Amino acid sequence: MMMISLLSPQVSEYMSNNPNGLAYTRQQPGNISAEVNLHATNEAVEMVVFVGEWESKADYVAYVASEGRTNESWQEISKLFAPPSKFLGMEPMGGQPQQLARDGKNVGFVVLVEMSMLPDSVTKASDYMLHDTNGLKYTTKQKGNISATSNLYTTEEGVETIVFFSKWESMDDFVAYNDSEGRRTNDSWKELAVLFIGKPVVTLMRPLGAFAVASDTTPFLR
Repeated sequence: MMMISLLSPQVSEYMSNNPNGLAYTRQQPGNISAEVNLHATNEAVEMVVFVGEWESKADYVAYVASEGRTNESWQEISKLFAPPSKFLGMEPMGGQPQQLARDGKNVGFVVLVEMSMLPDSVTKASDYMLHDTNGLKYTTKQKGNISATSNLYTTEEGVETIVFFSKWESMDDFVAYNDSEGRRTNDSWKELAVLFIGKPVVTLMRPLGAFAVASDTTPFLR
């Protein structure tokens, strides 16, 4: 996953319609899916979140070094990026590929949640998210949910972090899910929440072509 601040309209046009945009990424060996979502920070900085799923890290490395990511066209669009960009390399929770939905229902709203975990707690959290009826199974059964995945990465400080990525038909659907019994009063969810370090960081986004007025401090757990 790559998160960069930028001048969104120009980049949106490039990623949507230029042969070196998303179309190029999706044609590369090992690419499973690629998409761009947009959001605005509390400081009104427009951000783009580029999410790519790959069969292996080697496939992604080859893509980054490829002609379409080193040519003059890409170098020009990269001048619109305002540093520092944020790159997150993640692995699917449980070691099993989890493909995000790209086709089918119309995606109106996208949510990215980063949860820093206490030491030695990821195994328990992974088992919960993958197998408990109140984990991902609960999320994917909710009204308006299109897809949901959980991924893992470790920060430079050695903190293991879970990244929950979900797609919804509307923001109202996500709000209803966030306030539902399985995420507010359920005892098993509360037991999982004590494994978090601080509050989760929530990024609310809209798919490429729509712009979100979102908050980086949106309450996820109250």
